[in-house]
Amino acid sequence: MKTCASCKLALDLDDFTTDNQKPDGHRYTCRRCDADRKLQIKYGITLDEYEARLVSQNYGCAICGVSEHGGTKYMTRWAVDHDHVTGRVRGLLCHSCNLGLGKFKDSAQVLRRAAEYVEEGI
Repeated sequence: MKTCASCKLALDLDDFTTDNQKPDGHRYTCRRCDADRKLQIKYGITLDEYEARLVSQNYGCAICGVSEHGGTKYMTRWAVDHDHVTGRVRGLLCHSCNLGLGKFKDSAQVLRRAAEYVEEGI
C-alpha cells in the first residue's frame, strides 16, 4: 500500500506507475491523478469529464463506435480528439479513427472526397 501525494488515498502499489528513480520504485502520485493532470494540461479537461464523455458515447469511438480503443501498450486510453486551432475537444476516438483523421489532416473536405471515392468504387 502507498498513499498518493495528490489525492491522499491509500492504494495498492499496482495503482502507481513504476519509477526506478524513486526510493520505493513507484511514482509519488497514482495513475488516476497522473492521468487527470495530463488531461488537464494537454486538453483542458478533467478525468471526470473524460469519463463522462465516454459514457455519453456509449463507451465507444465517436466515429466508428467500436468498444475497444485499439491502442498499443503505450496508448492505454481512448484518443482525445480536438481541434488543433481552437483546442476544443470534439470526442474520444479509437486508435484507428484518430490516426485516420490525422492522415487526412482533419480536413472535412478531404474526408468527404475520400468517402465519395470509396462510394464510387474507384
